[in-house]
Amino acid sequence: MSMDGVATRLVMDRVFFYRDSWWIVDYKTAEPNPNQAVADFVSQEVSRYRGQLDQYSRALSALLSDRPERFGSPASTTAPIKTALYFTALPRLETLPTLRD
Repeated sequence: MSMDGVATRLVMDRVFFYRDSWWIVDYKTAEPNPNQAVADFVSQEVSRYRGQLDQYSRALSALLSDRPERFGSPASTTAPIKTALYFTALPRLETLPTLRD
């Protein structure tokens, strides 16, 4: 994939189409420190990985636009892209606002 003219290799943990939306889920094994509130930890991790998930969303959007014949229906190429972090140690799925919402 070329991002801003630079070849980039991206590895997305999970990408799937469900109920008229694309989902990109990034798995995280980190957990809060013993004295850290879960909400604070999740907020910190969302801030930390927001750029990565935005990059994944842009890459998927470009793929959907550039190669629509690879996908089952025209509707799937214009569907919203949703992103989330899944914290395996908690367990918790945290959905982020996305670029195409």
